Amino acid sequence: MDNPLFSKNDFMLEIDKKPDKIKSRACRVDKETKKRSKIGKRYERARDVIGKVGKNEIIHYVTGGEWSMHELLEHILNEVGASKVYIASWSITSPGCKHLIRLIEGGLITHLDAIFDWRIRIRQPDVLTLAKNNFANVKLSSCHSKVTSIINDNINVSVVGSANYTNNPRLESGVIDTTDKIAYFHRDWILSEMNGSDWFDMNKKENHE
Repeated sequence: MDNPLFSKNDFMLEIDKKPDKIKSRACRVDKETKKRSKIGKRYERARDVIGKVGKNEIIHYVTGGEWSMHELLEHILNEVGASKVYIASWSITSPGCKHLIRLIEGGLITHLDAIFDWRIRIRQPDVLTLAKNNFANVKLSSCHSKVTSIINDNINVSVVGSANYTNNPRLESGVIDTTDKIAYFHRDWILSEMNGSDWFDMNKKENHE
Protein backbone atom coordinates (compact mmCIF):
# COMPACT_ATOMS: atom_id res chain seq x y z
CA MET A 1 0.00 0.00 0.00
CA ASP A 2 1.21 3.52 -0.82
CA ASN A 3 -0.29 5.07 2.31
CA PRO A 4 -0.34 2.51 5.11
CA LEU A 5 -2.48 3.32 8.12
CA PHE A 6 0.37 2.52 10.49
CA SER A 7 4.14 2.52 10.37
CA LYS A 8 6.44 0.37 12.47
CA ASN A 9 7.20 3.42 14.59
CA ASP A 10 3.60 3.38 15.81
CA PHE A 11 4.31 0.14 17.62
CA MET A 12 7.42 1.16 19.57
CA LEU A 13 7.50 -0.31 23.05
CA GLU A 14 6.17 2.28 25.44
CA ILE A 15 8.88 1.45 27.94
CA ASP A 16 11.48 2.78 25.48
CA LYS A 17 9.83 6.17 25.21
CA LYS A 18 11.13 9.07 27.29
CA PRO A 19 9.26 12.15 28.45
CA ASP A 20 10.27 15.33 26.66
CA LYS A 21 10.36 17.23 29.91
CA ILE A 22 10.53 16.22 33.54
CA LYS A 23 8.04 18.17 35.54
CA SER A 24 5.22 17.24 37.89
CA ARG A 25 2.82 19.09 40.10
CA ALA A 26 0.19 18.32 42.70
CA CYS A 27 -2.38 20.58 44.27
CA ARG A 28 -3.91 19.47 47.55
CA VAL A 29 -7.26 20.64 48.89
CA ASP A 30 -7.93 19.41 52.43
CA LYS A 31 -11.00 19.89 54.58
CA GLU A 32 -9.78 23.37 55.54
CA THR A 33 -9.47 24.13 51.80
CA LYS A 34 -5.74 24.71 52.12
CA LYS A 35 -3.78 24.31 48.89
CA ARG A 36 -0.25 23.09 48.33
CA SER A 37 1.84 22.54 45.19
CA LYS A 38 5.12 20.70 44.74
CA ILE A 39 7.44 20.03 41.81
CA GLY A 40 9.08 16.64 41.25
CA LYS A 41 11.80 15.47 38.86
CA ARG A 42 12.32 11.70 39.31
CA TYR A 43 10.53 8.36 39.48
CA GLU A 44 10.29 8.64 43.27
CA ARG A 45 8.28 11.85 42.89
CA ALA A 46 5.03 9.90 42.96
CA ARG A 47 5.84 9.77 46.66
CA ASP A 48 7.50 13.16 46.96
CA VAL A 49 4.93 15.13 44.96
CA ILE A 50 1.80 13.55 46.40
CA GLY A 51 3.12 13.28 49.95
CA LYS A 52 0.85 12.30 52.83
CA VAL A 53 -2.58 10.87 52.07
CA GLY A 54 -5.09 11.56 54.84
CA LYS A 55 -8.84 11.56 55.29
CA ASN A 56 -11.13 14.10 53.63
CA GLU A 57 -8.60 15.35 51.11
CA ILE A 58 -8.72 16.03 47.39
CA ILE A 59 -5.43 16.08 45.52
CA HIS A 60 -5.24 17.06 41.84
CA TYR A 61 -2.04 16.06 40.08
CA VAL A 62 -0.23 16.18 36.73
CA THR A 63 2.57 13.65 36.28
CA GLY A 64 4.73 15.21 33.59
CA GLY A 65 5.31 11.63 32.43
CA GLU A 66 7.34 10.86 35.56
CA TRP A 67 5.36 8.01 37.10
CA SER A 68 2.74 5.46 36.16
CA MET A 69 -0.56 4.57 37.78
CA HIS A 70 0.78 1.40 39.40
CA GLU A 71 3.57 3.40 41.04
CA LEU A 72 1.09 5.95 42.35
CA LEU A 73 -1.04 3.12 43.71
CA GLU A 74 1.96 1.71 45.56
CA HIS A 75 2.61 5.08 47.19
CA ILE A 76 -1.02 5.41 48.28
CA LEU A 77 -1.00 1.88 49.72
CA ASN A 78 2.18 2.61 51.65
CA GLU A 79 0.37 5.63 53.09
CA VAL A 80 -2.97 4.04 53.96
CA GLY A 81 -2.01 0.41 54.57
CA ALA A 82 -3.07 -2.94 53.14
CA SER A 83 -6.30 -2.61 51.17
CA LYS A 84 -8.76 -4.18 48.82
CA VAL A 85 -8.36 -2.64 45.36
CA TYR A 86 -10.90 -2.31 42.56
CA ILE A 87 -9.70 -1.20 39.13
CA ALA A 88 -11.36 -0.19 35.88
CA SER A 89 -8.83 0.56 33.15
CA TRP A 90 -8.84 0.64 29.38
CA SER A 91 -5.51 -1.16 29.26
CA ILE A 92 -2.76 -2.82 31.27
CA THR A 93 0.66 -3.92 30.06
CA SER A 94 3.23 -6.33 31.45
CA PRO A 95 5.12 -3.83 33.69
CA GLY A 96 1.88 -2.63 35.29
CA CYS A 97 0.53 -6.15 35.76
CA LYS A 98 3.76 -7.44 37.30
CA HIS A 99 3.88 -4.41 39.60
CA LEU A 100 0.37 -5.17 40.86
CA ILE A 101 1.33 -8.81 41.42
CA ARG A 102 4.30 -7.67 43.53
CA LEU A 103 1.93 -5.56 45.61
CA ILE A 104 -0.30 -8.61 46.10
CA GLU A 105 2.64 -10.81 47.03
CA GLY A 106 3.91 -8.13 49.42
CA GLY A 107 0.56 -7.94 51.19
CA LEU A 108 -0.29 -4.34 50.32
CA ILE A 109 -3.14 -5.52 48.09
CA THR A 110 -5.30 -8.04 49.95
CA HIS A 111 -7.86 -8.46 47.16
CA LEU A 112 -7.84 -7.20 43.57
CA ASP A 113 -10.76 -7.03 41.13
CA ALA A 114 -10.15 -5.52 37.71
CA ILE A 115 -12.14 -4.58 34.62
CA PHE A 116 -10.33 -4.06 31.32
CA ASP A 117 -11.53 -3.25 27.84
CA TRP A 118 -12.22 -6.40 25.84
CA ARG A 119 -9.56 -5.46 23.26
CA ILE A 120 -6.86 -6.49 25.73
CA ARG A 121 -7.39 -10.10 24.67
CA ILE A 122 -6.19 -9.06 21.21
CA ARG A 123 -3.56 -6.47 22.17
CA GLN A 124 -2.11 -8.12 25.28
CA PRO A 125 -3.26 -11.79 25.52
CA ASP A 126 -0.26 -12.83 27.63
CA VAL A 127 -0.87 -10.00 30.08
CA LEU A 128 -4.54 -10.94 30.32
CA THR A 129 -3.58 -14.51 31.19
CA LEU A 130 -1.13 -13.24 33.81
CA ALA A 131 -3.80 -11.04 35.37
CA LYS A 132 -6.38 -13.83 35.44
CA ASN A 133 -3.89 -16.13 37.15
CA ASN A 134 -3.01 -13.64 39.89
CA PHE A 135 -5.92 -11.24 40.48
CA ALA A 136 -9.00 -12.29 42.42
CA ASN A 137 -11.32 -11.48 39.50
CA VAL A 138 -10.89 -10.10 35.98
CA LYS A 139 -13.76 -8.96 33.75
CA LEU A 140 -13.60 -7.78 30.15
CA SER A 141 -16.06 -5.10 29.15
CA SER A 142 -16.43 -2.16 26.83
CA CYS A 143 -14.38 0.02 29.16
CA HIS A 144 -12.57 3.31 28.73
CA SER A 145 -12.62 4.30 32.42
CA LYS A 146 -9.44 4.87 34.42
CA VAL A 147 -10.61 4.46 38.01
CA THR A 148 -9.12 2.84 41.10
CA SER A 149 -10.94 2.40 44.42
CA ILE A 150 -8.89 1.52 47.51
CA ILE A 151 -10.79 0.22 50.53
CA ASN A 152 -9.65 -0.66 54.05
CA ASP A 153 -10.91 -0.37 57.61
CA ASN A 154 -9.30 3.03 58.28
CA ILE A 155 -9.50 5.09 55.08
CA ASN A 156 -10.94 4.78 51.59
CA VAL A 157 -9.42 6.35 48.51
CA SER A 158 -10.42 6.78 44.88
CA VAL A 159 -8.18 7.78 41.98
CA VAL A 160 -9.80 9.02 38.78
CA GLY A 161 -7.58 10.18 35.95
CA SER A 162 -6.30 9.78 32.43
CA ALA A 163 -3.71 7.05 33.02
CA ASN A 164 -4.06 3.33 32.37
CA TYR A 165 -1.92 0.71 34.12
CA THR A 166 0.86 1.12 31.58
CA ASN A 167 4.30 2.73 31.45
CA ASN A 168 3.13 5.90 29.73
CA PRO A 169 5.61 8.81 29.48
CA ARG A 170 2.95 11.29 28.37
CA LEU A 171 1.37 13.97 30.49
CA GLU A 172 -1.23 12.34 32.73
CA SER A 173 -3.56 14.01 35.20
CA GLY A 174 -5.97 12.86 37.86
CA VAL A 175 -7.67 13.36 41.20
CA ILE A 176 -7.08 11.49 44.45
CA ASP A 177 -10.12 11.69 46.73
CA THR A 178 -10.18 10.29 50.26
CA THR A 179 -13.92 10.75 50.82
CA ASP A 180 -15.54 7.46 51.86
CA LYS A 181 -18.67 8.06 49.81
CA ILE A 182 -16.72 8.61 46.59
CA ALA A 183 -14.53 5.53 47.08
CA TYR A 184 -17.62 3.38 47.72
CA PHE A 185 -19.39 4.89 44.71
CA HIS A 186 -16.61 3.76 42.38
CA ARG A 187 -16.16 0.40 44.10
CA ASP A 188 -19.88 -0.33 43.80
CA TRP A 189 -20.22 0.36 40.08
CA ILE A 190 -17.05 -1.63 39.36
CA LEU A 191 -18.39 -4.59 41.34
CA SER A 192 -21.79 -4.30 39.68
CA GLU A 193 -20.18 -4.39 36.23
CA MET A 194 -18.06 -7.37 37.23
CA ASN A 195 -21.12 -9.21 38.49
CA GLY A 196 -23.17 -8.45 35.40
CA SER A 197 -25.70 -6.33 37.31
CA ASP A 198 -27.41 -3.30 35.79
CA TRP A 199 -25.98 -0.77 38.22
CA PHE A 200 -27.35 2.20 36.29
CA ASP A 201 -30.97 1.06 36.59
CA MET A 202 -30.45 0.09 40.22
CA ASN A 203 -28.99 3.51 40.99
CA LYS A 204 -31.83 5.22 39.14
CA LYS A 205 -34.44 3.37 41.19
CA GLU A 206 -32.65 4.21 44.46
CA ASN A 207 -32.52 7.89 43.56
CA HIS A 208 -36.28 7.97 42.96
CA GLU A 209 -37.33 6.20 46.12
